[in-house]
Amino acid sequence: MARIQWNENFSVNEKFIDQQNQKMLDIINDYYESIQKGTALSVFESIIERIIEYSNTLHSYEEELMKSIGFTDLQQHKQAHTDLKNRLQEELEKYRRDKINYPYHDLSSLMKEWLVGHIVMLDRKIKEYL
Repeated sequence: MARIQWNENFSVNEKFIDQQNQKMLDIINDYYESIQKGTALSVFESIIERIIEYSNTLHSYEEELMKSIGFTDLQQHKQAHTDLKNRLQEELEKYRRDKINYPYHDLSSLMKEWLVGHIVMLDRKIKEYL
């Protein structure tokens, strides 16, 4: 996985959401770099905890915003947030069961897929309502 660079295709034109998505991108890039350097084992738990923390903050904010603007796909969006939260928890548990054999690239692939797919496919729909 190559570093992901923020660009305007990711923007939903809402300052807090864009800032949080950029921070999430930075975390994902930090994790990718740790894989490249061979230090993923030592930073995994802190990385996934940062992802969970930013996700919880961002998703709560997004859901309140979507509710306030009458966003029609709110339930689908909330389900996507719940699915990510569950998946991250599963990854953390899988890591804790077997740190040595954990497939570290799985988390980076999951987060790249989530970030790019979620922002481009779901978050950008919010832009139409703002």
